[in-house]
Amino acid sequence: MDIISVSRRTDIPAFYSEWFINRIRKGWVSFIHLYQRVIRNFRKMGLTFRDLEDNEKIELANRMAEVGKNYGITLYACCNDLLVDGQVRKAHCIDPEILLQITPHSIAHLKISPTRPQCGCLKSIDIGRYDSCPHGCLYCYANANKSIALKNYPYNVIYLNTYNMLWFN
Repeated sequence: MDIISVSRRTDIPAFYSEWFINRIRKGWVSFIHLYQRVIRNFRKMGLTFRDLEDNEKIELANRMAEVGKNYGITLYACCNDLLVDGQVRKAHCIDPEILLQITPHSIAHLKISPTRPQCGCLKSIDIGRYDSCPHGCLYCYANANKSIALKNYPYNVIYLNTYNMLWFN
């Protein structure tokens, strides 16, 4: 899932290239949660942030859903139930419908276990860790310090590789 940031510095129409549109059937929307780390990261870059009003979020999501429908794309809202209506469906990052298609027998025991308000995900285990991603995205709440994240990154890769060997072998 990638982030589209609406600001004076981004060009939303650039995301509607023919190549991009022809490969997508589902789209997800979630509006930023104003964690203190995120606010601090934006301020460091001299960026100001205005949280949209609920009616603005609904209008934007409906416009995005309408554009998506023209290309056969269904829009899903993550942790934003106020957006869910006839055009926008409720998102599940850990989606039971997809997991049932992939492996129908192994998820029967799993329950909905939200990680935050309005979350509809199945119970899952987070295999990442804080301060371990080297990308430095401004909107990320998981990194407090990029230099610490760069130092931790190799250890997180080892952890993930060990996890994958144990889980998939």
